[in-house]
Amino acid sequence: MPTAIFQRSDTYTGTQDTRICSTNPAATYHSATDMNVAVNHVAVGDERILLRFDLASVPPAAAVQSASLELYLAQLVSGAGLASLEVYALAESWHETECSWQNRASGQPWQTPGGSLGTLLGTVAGNAIGAKQLASGALREAVQGWVSDPDSNHGLLVKAPADDEASTPYTNMLFRPGEYSGTAQRPKLALTYSVPVGTPALAYLSRTANSLRLSVAHGSPGDDPVAGTEIYLSGDPETPIADCPISESEVTLGSLVSGRNYYITARTYDASAPRRLSARSPELAAPAAPPPVRPVAVCEVFASLEDWPQSEGLSVSGNAAFASGQPPGGASRPVASGPAFRLQADIAVSKNANCHVGVSSGETVLSVGYSMANGGLALYDGAIWRTILSAASIQPGQRFHAQLLSDGCRISATVFPEGSLNEYHASFPLADFVPDSLLVRSESPQDKVARLGFRSGLSPFPDARFDHLMVVSSACPSGHPIRFRLPPSYDGSAGGHKACLLCHASGQYVWTFWETTTPPRKQLHDALLEDGWVLVLPEAATRHWGQDEMLSDVELACDYAARALGCQPRMGVFASSMGGLMAFLAAAACPDRFKGIAAVYPVCDLDDMFDGGLRSGENFHDYIASAYGVEAEGSSDPAYRQATAGHNPLALASALARIPMSIWHGAEDATVPLSAHSRPFAERVSAAGGSIALHEVPAAGHGATGEACWDIPSILSFLNACATGRIRSRLNRLLARRGRR
Repeated sequence: MPTAIFQRSDTYTGTQDTRICSTNPAATYHSATDMNVAVNHVAVGDERILLRFDLASVPPAAAVQSASLELYLAQLVSGAGLASLEVYALAESWHETECSWQNRASGQPWQTPGGSLGTLLGTVAGNAIGAKQLASGALREAVQGWVSDPDSNHGLLVKAPADDEASTPYTNMLFRPGEYSGTAQRPKLALTYSVPVGTPALAYLSRTANSLRLSVAHGSPGDDPVAGTEIYLSGDPETPIADCPISESEVTLGSLVSGRNYYITARTYDASAPRRLSARSPELAAPAAPPPVRPVAVCEVFASLEDWPQSEGLSVSGNAAFASGQPPGGASRPVASGPAFRLQADIAVSKNANCHVGVSSGETVLSVGYSMANGGLALYDGAIWRTILSAASIQPGQRFHAQLLSDGCRISATVFPEGSLNEYHASFPLADFVPDSLLVRSESPQDKVARLGFRSGLSPFPDARFDHLMVVSSACPSGHPIRFRLPPSYDGSAGGHKACLLCHASGQYVWTFWETTTPPRKQLHDALLEDGWVLVLPEAATRHWGQDEMLSDVELACDYAARALGCQPRMGVFASSMGGLMAFLAAAACPDRFKGIAAVYPVCDLDDMFDGGLRSGENFHDYIASAYGVEAEGSSDPAYRQATAGHNPLALASALARIPMSIWHGAEDATVPLSAHSRPFAERVSAAGGSIALHEVPAAGHGATGEACWDIPSILSFLNACATGRIRSRLNRLLARRGRR
């Protein structure tokens, strides 16, 4: 059973203690080197001790089994002391450096002078030198309440009993404070607690004939660290058939019988020997055959942001569902090792663009279409183009119906010229190919592309859903792609979709938001999509630091989202770290494009990052100098000032005051310090009439140590409130009232 000791040391600084004095009711004693309990003292009257222990390291779900308080009585300064001193839970919060007999904090009086008393927890002796302990049931109950609800932890007060305060001859007892040089004599709170058992949870992911893939949410077997989860078949509940270590969240069960239903349970285990197991999970029924799944189309569009006539390039239509059923060709075919499928599309050949449609499985791509390099219609297997119809037989603008077919062991392609009965073929053997995505690709040296008809119905495939659109163009000043992620609810024929610009941190790419080992980024990405947001993701290619070409990319992305994807002309913004710099600069340049900005530990002061030198192993000075093409020692250098003019958010507060903002920043952030960035930035925006909420997150840092800053429900709630107009800046409200007059 875990034991926790709370006593001031090099590794624990969560003890607060002081004393208060009745004859000096306004005096504070936080810097005193001792703590006293006194009664009717000729000089100090009555004195009481206040102390508090920070218990944040104990899990909120923990059940406290025992609690003991230890104080060290070092000296009877005068008198004989008292046989017992009372220990109370305090009923009000207090500030260590500001509390006194009359005030619990500066300008905030106690409800009762001398400290607002809560429950009496017990007594300790005050008449003999040495350690004094309290280990009562009332103390354990109080500590349990503090663990379960940290906001209720107002600490303890030690005082003489009321009768003694009224009648006892003066006496003064000196106790050691948390700052005392000898650790053993400092105030100490010791706990033992247990962690409740939690069962794992299983969820169905996919099924083939002989295997089953599951997601695993590990439970807890009790107090010791979790090591993994065992998987069982219900027919043999005592013999695990698979093991999912704590580092994994998915498991695949193999050697299953085709056509059979399976029922699975799981138990989480710890690292002890023998293993201690949690309770068994609810039973999961896995179907005998894979359920129907709508294929997801990864639509890579190499394009400019300008429309291009449908007659040039690629036009896709018709049925593209993966068809199930008997493989074509009859029983004489070899036994299929993969699923049968059929893909159909219409292709308009321009002869100056590659355009093809197909399917993919991981890194393997199969497609059919026009190849400029090959000079005709061809079948592509990811490495080789197999000619179906030569370029000499094709007229510019001619349309073809193309079909890609698999019988489970061979891939074939057929093209039919429009208005003709002729057909042309190519094929090759391919075993064990299980498609998971549809692919539509059109590439042109002129950076042009046929629009895929987003506003008139995004998907040319009735049974497919596009979720990823990538635009790459020389029209983007940075030369980097702009990606758009489309939510499950997206309807290309409708308008008014809410959109969110995501600005990633230094050293990252946009795919960090959905292919990441850092959970908060993916959780936020998935939560926004699930809530119906179109995500706009300019690619900063790890580091940009706010130079103009990246801001131009943002402007193009906003235009494209509104014009081609039917998004609202004003969008929400989420940014983290360096991404905050890009978000603030883009918003200052075009405040009418954005409804609100949510940010996690954002860069608000470019000068501070330039002057900061090496932080968290990163030399931001060199990154910024490279981004702006400047050689300078510090931010006061005229060359730096000229190169970065207009690119420091801290100097743009008035331009940002019309946009509501909410910022989460860790109090222990050493990479982007709170005191140099979000705090002064929030003060300036607020002074300019803006609406900005700064959430200072205790004990949180940056990156991996700042995950507590990613309050995803609050971020999502703020962005939705901005999208619906429920949150507007104070300046906008004032301007609106003036307009009505």
